[in-house]
Amino acid sequence: MFAGDAEAASRLAGEVLDLLAPRIGGLDEVAADRYWVLATALEAHLVRGDLDAAGELVDRVVAAAGSDDAALATTGRQLERIVAAKNLDSSVLAAFKVPTVVHFLGNMQATTVAADIAALLDGMRIGAAYGSLASGADILFAEALLGQGVALNVVLPFTAADFVEESVRPAGEGWVARFKACLAAAKTVRFATEDAYLGDDQLFPYSSGLAMGLASLCARHLHAPLMQLAVWDGSINEGDGAASDGTAADMSAWHEAGHPVSVVPTGPDVNVEKLRPWHRPDVARGRRDTRAMLFGDIHGFSKLSDAQLPIFTEKIMGTLGEVARRYKQHIAFVNTWGDGIFVVFRDAGRAAACALEMQDAMDAIDLKAAGLPETLKLRLGGHLGPVYELDDPVTDRPNYYGAHVSRAARIEPITPEGCVYVTETFAAMLALHNAADFSCDYVGNTEMAKHYGRLRMFLLRRAGDGKGPPVLGDIERAASSNGVLQNSNVG
Repeated sequence: MFAGDAEAASRLAGEVLDLLAPRIGGLDEVAADRYWVLATALEAHLVRGDLDAAGELVDRVVAAAGSDDAALATTGRQLERIVAAKNLDSSVLAAFKVPTVVHFLGNMQATTVAADIAALLDGMRIGAAYGSLASGADILFAEALLGQGVALNVVLPFTAADFVEESVRPAGEGWVARFKACLAAAKTVRFATEDAYLGDDQLFPYSSGLAMGLASLCARHLHAPLMQLAVWDGSINEGDGAASDGTAADMSAWHEAGHPVSVVPTGPDVNVEKLRPWHRPDVARGRRDTRAMLFGDIHGFSKLSDAQLPIFTEKIMGTLGEVARRYKQHIAFVNTWGDGIFVVFRDAGRAAACALEMQDAMDAIDLKAAGLPETLKLRLGGHLGPVYELDDPVTDRPNYYGAHVSRAARIEPITPEGCVYVTETFAAMLALHNAADFSCDYVGNTEMAKHYGRLRMFLLRRAGDGKGPPVLGDIERAASSNGVLQNSNVG
């Protein structure tokens, strides 16, 4: 149908409906494939332009989806493409509206607003919620959302034990029990870092940003509306740290991203438009701070002859160096060894732009004319996380250390040649702060190099580059040599 052969498309859709007719007529209400049988029939009717027959199936398809919003979103996007291509009345798809994805937050001191939160949520159709579990508004939101059957996704800045001591127990033992109950009922629990607090206050805003970014990623995947729910007293003079409340700063980041905010006011002057511009908090050197990191290498480098190495250094490493120099003011650290590249940035947006420019520059090199194998390809992996900047006692210059540096280094070896793979944290920060510039397509829960474990990986590309998400066969061909392709269902 998309190729313009409407007659052949209609004929094939008719054959599909003939095959499905016996199943639909006596479809078992508990059949494992009930949703896909009905959704396929609905799709076939739309391909044929039969809105009446399609309309009779819509409610059954939505009912069969149950709580599987990911399946419903996937089908809805496909049906939208068909309706647009055939210029059909789009009202037939009204039932495919996906529930809202929310990020929740609020003042820790707000401990008596449960009824106000319930009133805010009343009438909202929420599919997934992201946030933390500090005493006060966070836990009150979590309890109310769980009570409505919403999928709760918790993001904590560091180990749960340390978080309880810093952000829950000071309000009383009763809040600790409520924290544990919410944590146990959560669909997912993620940590900004799996390590201890160690007095690094930057982990709090980093965790909040991660939660907001994950909500943005989820909404993009589900093609869903996005909303922030806040309990706020209107204060904009909040400090950084565990003892203070960063609600206004987090709301500023969300507001600047262009997403709507719905507020439960707990003060006399609550006005989102008065929020100050968001900025990264300053962190003292020697404390963990959030950095975006790129690791890269050239696939095929180890097979070069000695005679080719000077050419390689000039043509390839020289070209990549030219790109890096354009980002010099945004780079905190850079190092190379052989064909290896390690670059540290202060934010994910600049790191993403540099990575894609490096791939463009690599593609533009005429390898054959330079006397180099045309099979040479650049692989780049990106990660974002809290790391230390410390003086290297061997080189007498600054360097970066920490578990997240090791994690970043494990991505590049499993990245398909010519691609940039980034972790979920990297993708989440782009979704929050740079959604207009970059898009990250989920490619699977992937095994890292050197048995480092599995991480959710994303393919980085420019937003609006016209390419769209990669075709499955393209990823299979690129990844078959190292076995990185995994199940990409993000349900």
